[in-house]
Amino acid sequence: MKTARPGRVRSEAARLAILEATRDELAERGYDRLSLDRIAAAAGVGKATIYRWYPGKGALVAEGMVSGHLLPRVVVPDTGDVRGDVTSWLLATAESLTDAATGGLIRATIAATAEDADVARHYDDHVTSVVRAELVTRLESAQRAGQVGSATPLEALVETLVGVVLLGVLTRRAPDASGLAATVALLFEGAGVPGPGPAADTAPPPVSDGRTA
Repeated sequence: MKTARPGRVRSEAARLAILEATRDELAERGYDRLSLDRIAAAAGVGKATIYRWYPGKGALVAEGMVSGHLLPRVVVPDTGDVRGDVTSWLLATAESLTDAATGGLIRATIAATAEDADVARHYDDHVTSVVRAELVTRLESAQRAGQVGSATPLEALVETLVGVVLLGVLTRRAPDASGLAATVALLFEGAGVPGPGPAADTAPPPVSDGRTA
């Protein structure tokens, strides 16, 4: 999907004003109540200008994601202590989303992805995929340093970390440093529950024929 329609060359100042107005509208009212009339008024452009450049509100939100106008980004640190770095990233990310406007933006964009497949693709390409790649890079470095097992499924670990962040946003929970640290410890150490053993170990005991030795 192209996020903008071809045609008259766009004014960069107008484009930025539209994207900033879109961000504010999303944060305040959510995706369902997103109004192109209010966006046009806040950006100081005509509504026809928005329709000329964007085929719909999904395309407008998608371009906001591509340009980085909609969502905050927290860099994954690398201090040499992978558990500490992942815990710090989780806490910093959670705290960045406690701001009402930022949290509202995240929830609004999640709602947009549920309604529009193109927005969902842009969200994955320009938001979650970027975060996942940074986390995988940090974990691969930790693997080389011997801090993460060579057989650890890094992608699965990263998906869980991202899920923790999104769950906190959707439930509007306040960041809990001790809880996030416990989550990281659980992910790195495992739940301590052994998997099923060989088939012979799980076979039922033999049935007695009633005779005694």
